[in-house]
Amino acid sequence: MVDASKFFPDLYLSAQNLTKPARLTICEVKVERLKTERGEEDKIVLYFTEARKLAEREGDVRKERRLCLGKSLLQDFKRITASTETNDWIGRAFIFSIGRAIKGGKACLRAEAAPPVAAPTPPQAAAQPTEEGSK
Repeated sequence: MVDASKFFPDLYLSAQNLTKPARLTICEVKVERLKTERGEEDKIVLYFTEARKLAEREGDVRKERRLCLGKSLLQDFKRITASTETNDWIGRAFIFSIGRAIKGGKACLRAEAAPPVAAPTPPQAAAQPTEEGSK
């Protein structure tokens, strides 16, 4: 059988297609004209390093998963980064998870600052006995 979802992949990250919390790093921010229920509107769209690499590995960059910011997520980003300047968000990592909207209780995406990735620690040299310790 053929997986029909491969013919119409979800290009936008949403609460409906996020199965577990995801750590994503913003690599690009664009303003794009998108069709909405109110007609065409300019929206802030985030692109992620991890999604870009996955799309490149799969050989189809047109399927790169991205995120269209709504009001709630925009508030999360402004709070986390203390900045409304989207260039300040590039290179920052965030944890995306599923939350509940305040109005209506619908599932929605939430963002929080990702903790820094710890650098691997070099192996410690074996402790050498000191002359004092050997007396």
